Amino acid sequence: MNDENTKKELGLELKRLRERKFPGESLRRVATEHVEIEYTHLFRIESGQYTPSDEKLTTLLDTYDATAEEKLFVFNLARLTPAHHDAYAEAVKELSPDRVHEVMFRRQKPPEDNDHAKT
Repeated sequence: MNDENTKKELGLELKRLRERKFPGESLRRVATEHVEIEYTHLFRIESGQYTPSDEKLTTLLDTYDATAEEKLFVFNLARLTPAHHDAYAEAVKELSPDRVHEVMFRRQKPPEDNDHAKT
């Protein structure tokens, strides 16, 4: 991913998902206790300075309980490599072909689901 705006959009989306899953928890606490990643590494990802590896991106999305549409949106932003075809396939099987097309090719952000966060 070379586009700086896309990196920033990816970081903002991951931050939104983190804050939804762990409201009120600090970035440092989420990084160390839930994601098991260095705080500075997660900060750089969320600020658009760094693009996570496919494995780390998948871990973040799973930890944040991202929906299939959210995963697809993030995968599109990050241009997930073929190594994680299985993660992509798992996300798209829950969606209609039309919705996959909308999210992937129009880069339409999935609707926010305020009730999605688990307690």
